[in-house]
Amino acid sequence: MIGLGIAAAVGGVLWLVSGNDGYEGREAAADSREVQQSLETTRSIAQAPDNFLSYMVDDPNERAKVSVEDAARQMSKAGSIELKDAAWFGDYLRLEVVCEMSGGRPLTVHFFFVEQRGKLRITGAGR
Repeated sequence: MIGLGIAAAVGGVLWLVSGNDGYEGREAAADSREVQQSLETTRSIAQAPDNFLSYMVDDPNERAKVSVEDAARQMSKAGSIELKDAAWFGDYLRLEVVCEMSGGRPLTVHFFFVEQRGKLRITGAGR
């Protein structure tokens, strides 16, 4: 349940800063280059969960690493990974994906991305 705590922490930070004009959520187009690249990244870490760090920002904190690794391992069992929602919060892109899990409820995961070295890189994940 570490993932839930991390998701709450990330969500809390986004909520706290959402009062600032620069962090008001604005919808991201599903067909935009940024959203499509981020969706492909989430699918890539699901296919090879051991490589999740190569998609993260430089020097991610331990909680972020744990949350992304947990999400990658859970998603590796999914039959499909589809975009549910995407929104910008300042410089951060929040991508929400739904994973079809065999014999159970779908898994919903939020990933947070920021541009670093010309690419959108993962800063954290939560459910």
